[in-house]
Amino acid sequence: MAQNERRIVKISRRKVKLVIATIVIALIAWVGISLFPRFLSSRTGVYSNPSGTGTMDINIGNPESAGKSITSIKMPSFRNNEQVSINDTREFLKTNYSATIKTRDVQNVVSSAKNIVKGNDGRIDNLSSSEKSGYLTFVVPKSKFETFREEIEGLTHKKLFSETSSSQNLLNEKISIEEQTSYINTTLESLKQQKESLLSSHTQTVSSINRELALVRAELKTLRTTISETEDQSTLDSLRSQESSLVARESRVKQNLTTENSSYSSLNTNLDNQIKNQNTSLANVEKQDVKFTQNIETVSGNINVNWISIWQMIKAFSPIHPSIIITVLVLIVWSVLSRLGYVPKFILE
Repeated sequence: MAQNERRIVKISRRKVKLVIATIVIALIAWVGISLFPRFLSSRTGVYSNPSGTGTMDINIGNPESAGKSITSIKMPSFRNNEQVSINDTREFLKTNYSATIKTRDVQNVVSSAKNIVKGNDGRIDNLSSSEKSGYLTFVVPKSKFETFREEIEGLTHKKLFSETSSSQNLLNEKISIEEQTSYINTTLESLKQQKESLLSSHTQTVSSINRELALVRAELKTLRTTISETEDQSTLDSLRSQESSLVARESRVKQNLTTENSSYSSLNTNLDNQIKNQNTSLANVEKQDVKFTQNIETVSGNINVNWISIWQMIKAFSPIHPSIIITVLVLIVWSVLSRLGYVPKFILE
């Protein structure tokens, strides 16, 4: 059997060092490019709230027509971005959750995630699924969030799973609701007091007018009796003049009574409308409070499911980059084959 001729290739040490240095520099550059975006995001600390905190729209209506002595009520602005007192240590935390899952079977994982949401009394708001990627948004009760979280983590290996959760204290929003409720209740109490005061004043005024009217009518009755019993013409002329004055006075008093009743009706209707509007506003604020409570008692989130290749799985599970492992294996195989004479043997000069 003929032996393989041993082939030897001589390589300059300087060239080897240059190649190694080039490889090291390339690796350092690759690591730097890979880690820079993470470093930048950690420094900036940018966070996007997926649920957001919408502004409350409380409509406080004013009556179209108001009496001269009744002030229309206007709802002032509340809170906006005012600083909460340091002494108020209450917490109304809204939790948001996000997870990313890598898998070889995207559609099956998306289906399992959907069932986990449903199994924890949650709600699916949006869902999409394909062979390469899937996505779903959801809401689950805060009381079942930890159970939900553990079940989602169990869908894949921890090296193929990442998650983030954040909580925001909505104390400012709660204080705004409380301030609006307090303001409306105070306004309602004031309007009711105005209504009672208006009725009391109206009752007294009407009573006074009726007394005056009764007095005028009594005088007229007496005067007319006297006229019917008088025959002297000059005396009758004087009595007729007095009668005319009393009739005019009676007419004015009756007009005063009509004006008073009309004014009272207008002012009272105005107050009733304002009270109705305030009660409507109070109902709106109470609905906002219910929505607020429901919001903080739930966790909103999203789950991204991405397909992963075998090469990416090797990279995820291996403590060493696969390219390094392949390079080492190639060097070992080359060394063995060079000793057997199947490939050239490299010697440094």
